[in-house]
Amino acid sequence: MVRVLITGGRGGLGRALLTRLSQPGTSLAPSFDGPIEPMAFGREMLDIARREEVARQVGEHRPDIVFNAAGFTHIDLAETHQWEAFLTNRDGSEHVARAAEKVGALPVGFSTDLIFDGAKKTAYTEEDPPNPLSVYGDTKLAGEL
Repeated sequence: MVRVLITGGRGGLGRALLTRLSQPGTSLAPSFDGPIEPMAFGREMLDIARREEVARQVGEHRPDIVFNAAGFTHIDLAETHQWEAFLTNRDGSEHVARAAEKVGALPVGFSTDLIFDGAKKTAYTEEDPPNPLSVYGDTKLAGEL
């Protein structure tokens, strides 16, 4: 059994992951063999900005993979609520990664094209230097780093 914990389980990405991973026949092979047991937690049950809460939930459920779909996603609101945005997108990402590492789980995070400035005329790649133009982009890049 492959145990998958999804943070941000009430958001759009979290719900989509839960739906897909719950479908019969879905596989994570060859990296992970066997049936998938997905667990999705909304912020009311797992607020990634709270380090101890993340450590407790991940430690209790001992997943094989943690999909971090949680985040401060209000792009415009991040401009005036920078502290909250950084607390979730930067610090929360670190909390999830460290808790996953502690139990031997694979942490999986999700980025955004807003870590780039949009000046490139072709598709961005992972090798392109980031240059966010907004607080939201800054917080997501900080979470990646």
